[in-house]
Amino acid sequence: MAEEKSAGVKINKAAIVLITGIASLIGTMPVFLFLEHPSLIPYSALFALIIATIVVFTASHKVEEKPPFGAFLLAGCGEVSRISLPCLVFFAIYYLTYSIAWLVTYLAFLLGPKWNVNLDHIAFYPSIVFSGLGAIAAIVVGTRKMINQLYPTAAETKHAFFVLLTSKRSLLIKWTIWALVILAVLFISSLIVTGGLSKVFIILLQLYFAYVALPLLLPPSGSRRRRPPQTEKAIEALGKLLGAAGFKVISSPETGDARIDPILRNIDLFAYNDEKALVLNVKYNMPKDPVRLVDALNVLTAARSLSLSSKELEIPTDNVIPVLLAIEGHADESIVEYAQKASVKIIEANDKDINTAISFKNDQADESREMALRVFGNLLEKQGG
Repeated sequence: MAEEKSAGVKINKAAIVLITGIASLIGTMPVFLFLEHPSLIPYSALFALIIATIVVFTASHKVEEKPPFGAFLLAGCGEVSRISLPCLVFFAIYYLTYSIAWLVTYLAFLLGPKWNVNLDHIAFYPSIVFSGLGAIAAIVVGTRKMINQLYPTAAETKHAFFVLLTSKRSLLIKWTIWALVILAVLFISSLIVTGGLSKVFIILLQLYFAYVALPLLLPPSGSRRRRPPQTEKAIEALGKLLGAAGFKVISSPETGDARIDPILRNIDLFAYNDEKALVLNVKYNMPKDPVRLVDALNVLTAARSLSLSSKELEIPTDNVIPVLLAIEGHADESIVEYAQKASVKIIEANDKDINTAISFKNDQADESREMALRVFGNLLEKQGG
């Protein structure tokens, strides 16, 4: 899990814009094939390039590590799926509108003179308007999401695809190969087969685009807790403090190991350096989110699991310390007594320090280090120091 550190990496705006354009070209292709206007496909990519350029223009923060090519590849696959979703809306609205229009004209024919209407035109306009608006929203949201995934703002935090690339590399390669094979078969079939059946293949192609990379748009485990916004900000700020203190930090850690990941679902931060690693569960707003015995057991179990698997997971140390961090509150004496026996560290922080940490900018390294020492105390001391 360790990587070499290189400070001051700027966002590769050109790559993000290019990925968005290619994803739009691929994701919208089935719609234009369905409409029998493939010449419009490049224009959808150009439109996406313009929107993405506007979105990335305001992004200017720097990170410490350059994301690898594989991370950009996965981000692009996710964007294909994201842009394909409003395209599926096009097909749904198209056939729904077409069916309603056909039923109305049929009833009119039974009750009176025949209406001379073009059902394709009636179905086309509402479907293209609603799916077009959805595609614009998908491009804007997707571009911002891609920036956050590849270039997380929290100091020392890994990119969103770190676990997938490091722990499931062989699976990723096989998955990509099969994706390309199925894509080629569906695409060639949609071009060769004529008549109404080709429409089926085109819709299947759109469904495939939406489905194949959908897991990249969803939370990794699908079972993590939804935290209040203030708690999320506090966790991000704590990650920045640990990063300033020389730790590598992973938010909501996952290993790709089905034996370990369920144990980590309640872990907010995993921070490590060459000497020690910290497993943190953050408790905020204590009356509503109190420190419980099960929380101490959770961090203890997670720490022991990561310690035993440190070599397999490429963690540079097996000295993994379980930490419960309570903001504006106190743990019960019985929990403190258990924590002392089990070597679980309980840290009590005040809301003022956390809010100050939240307000720190990325260039306030000295202030962040001082605040890290204030919050985490002797946990940050080097062994033998």
